[in-house]
Amino acid sequence: HTPAFYIKIWVILLVMLGISVAIADLGHPGVATAFIFGIAIIKAVLVVMFYMGLAVEARYILWVMVSGLALMVVLFFGLVPDIIYIYGRI
Repeated sequence: HTPAFYIKIWVILLVMLGISVAIADLGHPGVATAFIFGIAIIKAVLVVMFYMGLAVEARYILWVMVSGLALMVVLFFGLVPDIIYIYGRI
């Protein structure tokens, strides 16, 4: 990729940051949180794919990362009931 391509990705990330900050002022905390987390996931995917070079790596590396993320989600949701039971409500 050319340097101009990376500058475009950077500008997209900056715009998404601005959108996230603007959404925080909407006055609806639940909706704002959901949108901000959604935008953060998209930004993370852009960084991983282009700045970390995953877009040009072999596909099995992508599957290793996705598998690790899936196992982390399963572990999180598997442990939350125990944490709530021991320490009370979140």
